[in-house]
Formats: sequence, structure tokens, C-alpha cells
Amino acid sequence: MNFDMATEMADMDGITVKTVLVRDDVASAPPAEAARRRGVAGMVFAFKIAGAKADLGCTQDEVVVVTEKALANIRTMGVALSPCTVPQAGRPTFTIGEDEMEIGMGIHGEPGKKREKLKTSDEIATRMT
Repeated sequence: MNFDMATEMADMDGITVKTVLVRDDVASAPPAEAARRRGVAGMVFAFKIAGAKADLGCTQDEVVVVTEKALANIRTMGVALSPCTVPQAGRPTFTIGEDEMEIGMGIHGEPGKKREKLKTSDEIATRMT
């Protein structure tokens, strides 16, 4: 919503804006519904690539093309051992047991897509790959 409003405001000032949606989180939707995926850690790479292309003096369309290509090849999945506390809310976004982990926690503190018993780091890495 905020990005849409910012785009509309820029348009009113005669500034052309292009939007690229980040969708790297494989935990948030299956491959057949990849367009519904959330953006998580992969956005850092997408932003860096877009910025580097723009820094070369490329057009917005060229920046969009290279960023979309990057995003087509970026996949992430997060594991949370504790909830997030969004500063404005001032309290954890969910509760989790000492012996649990959340698979696929969202970047804004949304609970994971699945809760499991805590595993070793090797087991978690194997599961995620």
C-alpha cells in the first residue's frame, strides 16, 4: 500500500517509477504459486543488483529486466528461534517455546509457515537445502 501511494505521489510530480516485487521466500508459497511468495533476505541481493545497474546509467527498463532476472534465481527460507518485536507494537509478534523453531518467518515478524521442534544447526541446514 505504501509503495503504491509513493508511486502515485511521484507520478503526480512527473516522476516515472517502476515497481519490482521481491518474491524469494520459498516457505511462503509453492513453486506453482511463486508470484504469491514474500520477499525476505533475497531482497538485499535484488536491491544491490538494481542499484549497480542504475549506477551504470542504464534505463529504468534495463534495471527492471536485470532485477527480475536476479529474482528469478534467488531463493531464501528463514528459520526463527524467537519472535520479532516490531518497535511500534512493543511486544513480540508471536510466542514460541524454548524447544521450538519457526520455519519461514516473515520479514515483518509474521510467524513461520510451520513450527517444529528445535533441531541442530546441521539438521536445519540439511532441511533448508
